[in-house]
Amino acid sequence: MDQNPATNPQRKNKITAGIVAAVLMLALFGLGKIMKNGIGKPVPALPGLNNNPGVTQITTIYKNGEYTQSSGYLSPGGTEQIKVKLKIENNIIVDTAVEFKPTESESVTFQQIFARNYKQYVVGKNIDAVRLDKISGASLTPKGFNSALEKIKVQAKA
Repeated sequence: MDQNPATNPQRKNKITAGIVAAVLMLALFGLGKIMKNGIGKPVPALPGLNNNPGVTQITTIYKNGEYTQSSGYLSPGGTEQIKVKLKIENNIIVDTAVEFKPTESESVTFQQIFARNYKQYVVGKNIDAVRLDKISGASLTPKGFNSALEKIKVQAKA
C-alpha cells in the first residue's frame, strides 16, 4: 500500500481532516474564552495606553510645561547647532519651535527646509512617539532635533 500522501488519496484525506479538526478546536477554544469573559463587555482601558499606533504604551509621564534644549549635529561643513523649544501638555507636544546657528550656507538651506516642514510630525503627537528621520530632504538636522528632544525628555520627567 502506498504511504505517500501525495499519491494515496485516503491518507491525504486523513491528513486534511486532521488539520481541519485542529483548526476547529482552536476556534472553539477561542470562542470559549470569549463566552467565559462575556460577549459585548467593554474591555477596560489599561493605564498608559494611547491612540498612537506607533506607540502602544507610555512608560514615562512628563510634566506639563515649556522646555528648551540645544544640541549639536554633524554636517559635511562641521558641527551645527539646533535649539528646540517644546510645549508639553499631558505627554502631547502642543507647540514647538526651532532656532539654528548655521555655519555653512548649504546647512542654512536644509535647516530652513526642516523648519518649514517638521511640525506636522511633532505637534499633536505623544512625546515618546516622536523620532524624526528625514524631513523634506534634510537628513542631518533631524538628528540634532532628536538629540535635543531626548534632553527635553530628561528635563520634563515628572
